[in-house]
Amino acid sequence: MTLLYYAPGGGLGHLSRAVKVMQYINAKGIIVTSPLPITPALPDGIIHLAIDKQCQDVGSLAGWLQKQLRHFNIHRLIVDSFPAGIFGELGMITLPEQRILVSRLLNWPVYQQGISAIPSYRQTWYCEWPAAEQEQALTHLTGTRYWLPLLATPPEQDVEPHAGLLIIHSNVDELPLLLPKHCSLPITLVAPPLSQAQHAQLEQRWPQVQFTQQFPCDALGWHYQAVRCGAGFNLMSEYLQHPGAKFIALPRRFDLQELRLQRGIRGMLPPNAMPLLQPKFFW
Repeated sequence: MTLLYYAPGGGLGHLSRAVKVMQYINAKGIIVTSPLPITPALPDGIIHLAIDKQCQDVGSLAGWLQKQLRHFNIHRLIVDSFPAGIFGELGMITLPEQRILVSRLLNWPVYQQGISAIPSYRQTWYCEWPAAEQEQALTHLTGTRYWLPLLATPPEQDVEPHAGLLIIHSNVDELPLLLPKHCSLPITLVAPPLSQAQHAQLEQRWPQVQFTQQFPCDALGWHYQAVRCGAGFNLMSEYLQHPGAKFIALPRRFDLQELRLQRGIRGMLPPNAMPLLQPKFFW
């Protein structure tokens, strides 16, 4: 039976996270993400499928996803997104009965405003314990609960701090929010492909910028003096194991970034009495 791992959203963090989980449970199948600026190589048995760029609203996205579920004869679904999807699309279509939610912190008061229906799940795999409003609203829909271990890179030992600044973001238009106005430090920038004009603008204002495309980003290491990013759970879960670097994250509409940072690594460890999802466990 074919598995579809649904992980929409901007940037490469969604794909990186999905690959980690698929490898942990020893699964093969299709990973669905939003369109990506690059297509990195993936492990054998894992196929990437990008959402059609024309899907700009809940109706078009729901219709597209329903077609993929039928076309690939999907019987197992893992949702690594908000419980009803990005726009609420999962509450509008027929989903496989065997479905799992990968749950993270969610700004529930904001998210629920545009959602009309939320599917139930056979299981929920928690990466972070939800905020109170999220838990109260979804507790009857979660099914059997497991804690998904922190699938992040172990901290490096005895690594000397790098004097430079590491900036990671998939949205080129928001880079000025992360790049410092005045900085003499070397800057490593991980971003999508840039146009010639964008390259020229960066080089003119920040001549010390070294541009790279790295997947996954954590392979760069965490020895930089400062890290700035527009990332969510995936990259922040990596950073929180490496607290030596000064970290700045842009706010996100549906994420509780400040709460995530306040909790630190403790917020990604299982509460008492919740069973840990075992490696290669799958239904």
